[in-house]
This record gives sequence, C-alpha cells and structure tokens, in this order.
Amino acid sequence: DIESIDNKKDSSIVQIQIKWLDKSTFLAKMFELDTVLDLKHAILNNLTSTTLTTKLHPSISNVSEFELRNAYPPRILLDEMTLKEEGLVPNGTVHAKLLQLT
Repeated sequence: DIESIDNKKDSSIVQIQIKWLDKSTFLAKMFELDTVLDLKHAILNNLTSTTLTTKLHPSISNVSEFELRNAYPPRILLDEMTLKEEGLVPNGTVHAKLLQLT
C-alpha cells in the first residue's frame, strides 16, 4: 500500500550478501523495512535476469523452494520479518538452502 511505500522511502538502504546454493555469491541492495520474502523475490529475479542461474538446481522458480539462513548464529530467517528485525542492517550475509519438498 501507499503508506508502506512511503515508509520504505524513509528507511535506510542495506546491502545483503547472498551465498547461493551453488556457492556463488552476489549482493542485493534493499530497504531495511523490506521483508525476508521481498529479499527472496529479489534473489529469484536476479537469478532469472543474469547468468547466475544455478546449474545444480535450475528448476527453482518459487520462493517456497528455498529458505534463507543467517550466517551467525545459524538460524532460519522468517519470511514475514523485516531485514531490520532479522538483524541484517546496515549489512548482512545470508545463506540459501534448498528445501526438500514432498
């Protein structure tokens, strides 16, 4: 909604280092009030628009197929939490992990 967009404009930019499934690493610049789910969507957009598409898991096309974990202490980041709430400001590192879907 418009109010949340305005709030994000007033928030700080954060830089997140992503360590992907195939051990490649790339950076994402996001707002501190973006959610972990927003970050996951940005990762998928980056993978489909660049040559970073992984050869190990080329079929990943949905954010529900992987999770993001904090580097230290290792824990799963919750999709609904903001990057600020997850302690990823002013910068942070996350690791992607493939989920075993049944």
